[in-house]
Amino acid sequence: MAPLAKLEALIYFVEGNHDLYTGVGAIKSYLDKIGVKVLNNQIAQWNELQIIGLNHMLADSSTYNMHADGRTTIQSTLASLNSQIDVIKPTVLLHHSP
Repeated sequence: MAPLAKLEALIYFVEGNHDLYTGVGAIKSYLDKIGVKVLNNQIAQWNELQIIGLNHMLADSSTYNMHADGRTTIQSTLASLNSQIDVIKPTVLLHHSP
């Protein structure tokens, strides 16, 4: 991942389904140190664009996926972020799910 530090571009990261097995905490810490924006169910602003980064999770409470923990869902997480989301701005949603 070290070459990412040399890029002259804004880079965002969201965890995926296999990051849990490879030490997601260490990965996120390292990426943060080299300047990669790690989004943990957070919203970032870049110019007039809004970027929402969600951790790997189920779509909603009725969805099953053996790779997701099931404690949180996209539906519930977006609802919790609702007061921070600017519905006027163009938005990119980052979510890694196979």
